[in-house]
Amino acid sequence: GFSNGGYLATTIGCRAIGSVQGTATIGSTLTYKNSSNCINRNLPTLMINGEDDLKTPIYGNNQPFINKEQKEVTYPPFETYKNSALKNGCTEISNLKTLTTNPNVKYSESLNCNNYKNVYYQIENMGHVIPSANDIYNKKHPSLGNPSNDIQSDAVIIDYFNNIIKFNKKKDNL
Repeated sequence: GFSNGGYLATTIGCRAIGSVQGTATIGSTLTYKNSSNCINRNLPTLMINGEDDLKTPIYGNNQPFINKEQKEVTYPPFETYKNSALKNGCTEISNLKTLTTNPNVKYSESLNCNNYKNVYYQIENMGHVIPSANDIYNKKHPSLGNPSNDIQSDAVIIDYFNNIIKFNKKKDNL
């Protein structure tokens, strides 16, 4: 899900035990209220956020901040990712590292999880947009910010869900 769709996907994923096998969000996070009401469950999560996103600000000094449009307290996206990883039983959450194939992309992986790993991407100079090689704006948008061609989010998300399916099949065969 993108933006509010990502918020909705994460909220449903937290609560729909057995129905949702994982979530992938772009330009999204969780409100403090929904995060604290989330059922503690093993839910693989992929998050992609832009550093210049004004709708879902990336930094908050590990403290919730106020989203002026929604009038709710929301977590910085990386904090939502880390909280999700902890709920997934992950014992190792890496700090943000630069992707070797693209210096504009930072990522983190959660390892040793009860379920498939959680992954987080943070893209420099990207606004509140869906990153792909064929961004529809191809120039800075007045309220959404810069487009990004640094990753193809559709391919990243499809690969992530394919790996969850393979992981679950392998686990079921044990």
